[in-house]
Amino acid sequence: MATTNTTATTTSTTTATSMLESVLIRFKSLGINLLAIDFDMTIIDIHTGGRWTGTPDELAQHHIRPEFRQLIRACWRHDIAVAVVTFSPQTAVVQHALHQIVNPGGGSSS
Repeated sequence: MATTNTTATTTSTTTATSMLESVLIRFKSLGINLLAIDFDMTIIDIHTGGRWTGTPDELAQHHIRPEFRQLIRACWRHDIAVAVVTFSPQTAVVQHALHQIVNPGGGSSS
C-alpha cells in the first residue's frame, strides 16, 4: 500500500512540474520575462507584519511554501526574472529567505 501512495505522490509531483514548465514556456512565448510575487502570506505561509522576531533561517526553513520554491527556481531556469513585493521594512530577512530558495544550503547571503 505504501508503494502505491509513493507512486501516486511521485506521479502528482511530476504532473505539477510538467504543468509549471508548460506555463513558463507559454509565458516566454508571450514575451513575459518578469514575475512579481508578494512575500507575506504568498511566498511564505505567515504574515510577518514586518516584525519577524525569529531568525532568518527559521523563516526560510519553516515558512517558505514549497510551491514557491519550485516556481522561483523554475523561473530562473527559464530566464524569467522574479521580483518580490513586500511592505516589510525587514529587507535583510526577506533577502535571506530568497537566498535560501535560490542557493539552498549555501550559507548566508550577507
